[in-house]
Amino acid sequence: MEKNSKMKLYLVRHGEAVSEQSDFKRPLSPRGREEVKKVAGLVKDKALAVKAIYHSGKKRAEETAKIIQSVLNLQCPFLAKDSLSPNDPVDKIYQEIIKMTEDSLIVGHMPFLSRLTSKLVLGTEAKEIVGFKTGTMVALEKIGDKKWQVLFSVSPD
Repeated sequence: MEKNSKMKLYLVRHGEAVSEQSDFKRPLSPRGREEVKKVAGLVKDKALAVKAIYHSGKKRAEETAKIIQSVLNLQCPFLAKDSLSPNDPVDKIYQEIIKMTEDSLIVGHMPFLSRLTSKLVLGTEAKEIVGFKTGTMVALEKIGDKKWQVLFSVSPD
């Protein structure tokens, strides 16, 4: 089997979280867990070759990443990473991503993920090209030195 040398990046918005009033750590709600399981199940046949999973460190993102890792049976490092919070600037992560060579998965938040996707695909954060409902996964493929294309988007709907 020929190895596909184009790197893939999977961006996932965490599943629905409980309100801050009910739990300030904002873990996933039962619906949020189901959203993430459903999306992971829908992409299972794509045999993701993820070599690392990164999440923001927030409870809802960590739980989302664990569910995806479990459902897809991914045997790879699972790491909390700075600069993935909702309102963080995307430039730091963007610079890291363009140097990556192995398929990776990032679990994060809005509006960060939308801005990051736009920066990777369009070269600017100014225009939203993909909507990230809770639990949504967007797959990108590197097609040039700093160019990416959207392969697919899967939401719990």
